[in-house]
This record gives sequence, structure tokens and C-alpha cells, in this order.
Amino acid sequence: MVHHLGVAVIAGGLMAAFLLPPACNPLSSEHKAAQATAPAVAVREEAVTGAKAEDAAKRYLMDIYSRDPAEVRRALIASAGVVGVTDEQVSAGVTDNRTRPEPKEVVIARQEVQSAPPHGRSASIWFVLVRADSSTRAGRLVGWQKYGGNWTFVLAGY
Repeated sequence: MVHHLGVAVIAGGLMAAFLLPPACNPLSSEHKAAQATAPAVAVREEAVTGAKAEDAAKRYLMDIYSRDPAEVRRALIASAGVVGVTDEQVSAGVTDNRTRPEPKEVVIARQEVQSAPPHGRSASIWFVLVRADSSTRAGRLVGWQKYGGNWTFVLAGY
């Protein structure tokens, strides 16, 4: 009796392995091919997400700076020393900014976007404000996005 149950379990397992759809079948070569292409799609999605976060951060900074530069200055002073942007990143950003036909007022020095399931994503964006006299101020934004929604940012240290 035990022998018959063992044979039935093994036969059922083999039949299931060959009859399951490719996504569930570990023996399917189609499923392995689909897994091999997945990282490229993920990298492209991360790049798009990073670019969208960067654009949203720049819009937020320029909007708040045009309305209340004193608030931005206070936040930058409060986060000075803990902002995580090195002098090399600042000078590289300023140099890159000067070589452009239209210099930017905000240079994104570094950004980290993390998935925050089940709701969306979170981001830390380190930026440098470059003034017309080439003086700079570094700061950090903290942001979040619900899947499919817009980015929301807050100045860190304020």
C-alpha cells in the first residue's frame, strides 16, 4: 500500500512538472529565457524612475526657492555637514554646469530611490544650488511616491 502511494506521488510530480504553465514550471526553457531578460527591464525602469524623481525634485526646489528663499536657506544651513555631498561632487557639478550652454540653477549630486512596498517608492536626493556668482549651497530632499502618483518632497533638516 505504501509502495503504491509513493509511486503515485512521484508520477504526479513528474506529470505536474511537464504540464504546468511555463511560469510555474522550473524545467521550462521559456521561463528561464524570460528570467534572463528581466534585469534589463528592471534597470530601464529604475533609470526612468530616477529621472522622474530628479525632474520632480528640481521642480520642487525651484518652486520653493522662488516663493520662499529664506526657508531654503534655513534648511540648507540646518543640514550643513550632514548632507552627504562631498566637495569633489560639488566642484564636479559646478564645472559641468559651467560648460553647458544654459547653466542650471540646481545640480543633482546624488540620488537614492528605494522601493517601499506596498505603497510606492522613497527617495533621498542630494542637490547643490548654484547661484549666478558661482557660490554653492548643498542640501538634501526626502521624497516619496505612491505607485502611479506624483513625487512629494520635503527639505531635510527643516
